Amino acid sequence: MLVKIPICIKRNLLLYHERPVSTVTKHTKTYGFRSFSYVFVDHFRGARKYNFCMYDYRQLELRMSFIRERLTKIPHGNLGTYRGRQVVSITYDPFDSTITYKNRKRYYVDSPQGKKYAPKIKEYIELSGELATLEEQWNLMYRMAPRSVPYPLTKTRVSLFDSRFYERAVPNSNDRPIKNPIKHKDMILRSKNELAGCLILDSKGIDYKVEVKVAADDDDEYSALYPDILFHLPEQDKCVGIEIDGAIDREPYSNKTFWRRRNYIRHDLQVGKDIIFYELDNPYAFDDKHLEALIDSAITANLGDIVFPDSLV
Repeated sequence: MLVKIPICIKRNLLLYHERPVSTVTKHTKTYGFRSFSYVFVDHFRGARKYNFCMYDYRQLELRMSFIRERLTKIPHGNLGTYRGRQVVSITYDPFDSTITYKNRKRYYVDSPQGKKYAPKIKEYIELSGELATLEEQWNLMYRMAPRSVPYPLTKTRVSLFDSRFYERAVPNSNDRPIKNPIKHKDMILRSKNELAGCLILDSKGIDYKVEVKVAADDDDEYSALYPDILFHLPEQDKCVGIEIDGAIDREPYSNKTFWRRRNYIRHDLQVGKDIIFYELDNPYAFDDKHLEALIDSAITANLGDIVFPDSLV
C-alpha cells in the first residue's frame, strides 16, 4: 500500500512523494508524521477544533480578526520552569504599562500572581498559535489579503441571541423533572439525542450550554422556551439554539413542537439563524451528518447579518 507524505514544505508549496506504509511509520518516529493529514488538521485547528476551511471565507476572516482583537486585551508571555518549578513569564499586560518585553515579570504558577496570570497566558499561547495557523492556511487558499473586521461588529439585524445573552445564560435552568438524566461534563441532559448533539459540537470545538432559559411561563408549557442546546460563536457575537424533536410522529408532541416554534418566532428569533430545529420521526434514528449540516448552515447564514469592510461581500 502506498500513501503520499510531504517531503518538502515551503510557503504555498507542498511536494509529495509516494512511500510504503512501513516507511511512513519510520517517518512518523523521525519527523513526527503519523500521517500528514492528521498532523496538518490538528495543527490548523489550534485552540478551536472545527476547520474554518469548510465554511465561507468570511468566517475565516472573522476568526482571525476576533483573535487579534482578543490578543490586545489579555497579557502576553509564556510558561516554563525555573529551578525545577513551573513559572509564568509576562512580557505584556494591557493593564500594567511597566511590563514590557525587556522588563518582563516572572511568577511561580502556584503563587497568587501566578494563579492570576497562568490561565490568561495559556489562552494567549493557544490563540497566537491558532492565529499563525489560520494565516498560513489563508495564504495557501487565497491570493488576496484577509480583511480586518473591526469589533464590536456592525450588523444589519439585531438578535436576542448574542454573546452577551450566552455569557449570562445559566445551564440546566429548566426545572422540569428528568426521567433518565445523563451527565455530560458539568451538565445534565434529558436524552441520548441531546448527548449526540453535544458530542457533535464537542468534535467541532464549539462551546455550548444546555437547557438555558429564553422564556418561561408556569401556566403555559407551550410558552416556555428552553432550547436543548445553545452554542456560541464568539467571532460572530452570536449564539444559536438547537431543538432536537425526537417524536414528531406522535400528534401531541408534534402539536407542542408547532407552538414552541411559533413562540420562538414571536421573540423575533429566526429559524435557521437563531434557532435550529432538528426533527426526527424516529427517535432512535439520529443522523449526525444531518444535524452537523444544519449547524454549518446556521454558521454560514449568520455571516449575512454582519457588515464587512471594503467591496468584498
